[in-house]
Amino acid sequence: ARQLAPQANFLIPGIGAQGGDLAAAVAYGADAVAGPVINSSRSIIFASQGLDFADAAREAAEKLRGEINVARGSGKR
Repeated sequence: ARQLAPQANFLIPGIGAQGGDLAAAVAYGADAVAGPVINSSRSIIFASQGLDFADAAREAAEKLRGEINVARGSGKR
């Protein structure tokens, strides 16, 4: 797909609750021009069913961002 659309951003679902391989998604979805758009809805939206859901969702999103940055090689968490 990358050869057919070298400048396209690819939507990568299945990261998070579905257990997709984040490192592979970053490695195969990115190149020097375009990168993946990583979707992780369920693990963020449903991070908590309690009154702390907003804080839990923020923490889950920040954790995923850190994991994406590590997979990209920036090391920034």
